[in-house]
Amino acid sequence: MTPPPIRYPLPTLVVLVALGLLAWRGRDWVASVSEPVWAGIDRLRSGPPFPESTEPMRREGAIARKVLVLREGVSVTDVPGGAVVESIRRRIFADVYDVWPLGGTPTHYRIGNRQPIGWVEADAVLPWDTRLVVRPVGSEIRLRTDPADERGSSLSLDGTPLPIVEWGSDAVRVAVWDRAEPWGAVDRWGWVRLGELPPDAIGVLLTRSELLELLRIAIEPERAGAPPPRVLAMLGMVDSGASLTAEQAEGFRRTLPDSMVRIRGLADGGSVEQLGRINDFWSPDVMWSGIAYQAIPLSSIPGE
Repeated sequence: MTPPPIRYPLPTLVVLVALGLLAWRGRDWVASVSEPVWAGIDRLRSGPPFPESTEPMRREGAIARKVLVLREGVSVTDVPGGAVVESIRRRIFADVYDVWPLGGTPTHYRIGNRQPIGWVEADAVLPWDTRLVVRPVGSEIRLRTDPADERGSSLSLDGTPLPIVEWGSDAVRVAVWDRAEPWGAVDRWGWVRLGELPPDAIGVLLTRSELLELLRIAIEPERAGAPPPRVLAMLGMVDSGASLTAEQAEGFRRTLPDSMVRIRGLADGGSVEQLGRINDFWSPDVMWSGIAYQAIPLSSIPGE
């Protein structure tokens, strides 16, 4: 029997056979090759991975960066803008572990105490590494856009302390509260020159238990130890149980403006008398989660 005639040239047959083999055996091979390619494309689309630090971020002076949670019930997400994993029921001070994005103004902070909790939106917290405040001594201060601003604008004080969130050689940057929501929402930011502030305008926000511990140290200065109690008060570490080395304390002091470091304490038992008076006439400036805080003058705390 005569075989049927070949209707296609040999090269065409080779191509057809190769395509058949590819369709038969090449599906898995194509999938194995394309999977990492598509994974790379997905990574490019989603951008860099979100950071997952296990230790708090540090500012100059090896001091942990912190935030104040501005309201109760703040949602915590697994990634910036991701799924809600829990809620922070109480207003707290928290350590900052990561920020997002990695450059520019943060839109999210990864926060926690002793270990990360998760990500919160930037408008839910106040970046505030210390307890330093400008106390409302007098009726107004001059608020500037930057330390070199020669004009500035007058800011009327309403009795609410202004958190010091940053500082330069002769000025501090403060958060000005929304008058309708003090301690809950920031209206604006500005710089205040230290040379224009009245005496005792620089203070620290303390709880009553912290005040009593400072009073005990003032009465028994030989038990103060190191670091100085004033540094501990600035950092909110008077009775926190957290440790601070002498090197860390000195590193932090070196970052502060000279005029702030040189604020003299009260001599001849003056600290005991003033701290005792503050305790006797305790008048909190703010209370949240059942804990009251008052801004007291930095000069009243021993250990300059």
